[in-house]
Amino acid sequence: MQLPKHLQHFSEPTLIVLADHVHAQFWLVHLETLEELDQLVTPHEQKSDREGAFVNGDHGGSRSGTEPNDDERLHHFVHLMKEKIETLCRTKNIKRIDTIMRPDLAHALRAKLAHDITPFIHKELGVDLMKEHILESLDRLLRG
Repeated sequence: MQLPKHLQHFSEPTLIVLADHVHAQFWLVHLETLEELDQLVTPHEQKSDREGAFVNGDHGGSRSGTEPNDDERLHHFVHLMKEKIETLCRTKNIKRIDTIMRPDLAHALRAKLAHDITPFIHKELGVDLMKEHILESLDRLLRG
C-alpha cells in the first residue's frame, strides 16, 4: 500500500506491531510503502450456557462457575507475538520496531523479547487502536 505523503517518515524498514489482547497485526513500513506481513488471533474461550454451572451444597441452588482464567491464554498470545516479532526481525533484517498497544501488553511483550531484539523498540504508543484503520494508527503514532 502506498503511504500518503504526511506519513512518509520511515527512512528505515520498521516493523509496526498493532495489538489488543486478542488480535495482533504486523506491518512493514519503509519510505512510501506499507505492507501487512502477518496477523494473530487468540480469541477468549467461550463456554456454553451449561458449562461451568454447579450446585452449591452449602447454600443451595445453582450458580455459574467463575469465569475461566484468561491469564494462560494471554501468556500464550504474548509468546506468539514475541516469536513472530523475532522471526520477522531476523528474516526481514528489521532493526526498528514501533508498537501500538495498551501499556500492560507492551510491558509483557518487552519482558519476553530476546535481548538482541529489545533495543529495536523505538516508539511505543500506549493505546488500543485495533479497531482503527492502519493509516489512522500510523498518524497517531507519528504524532506521539
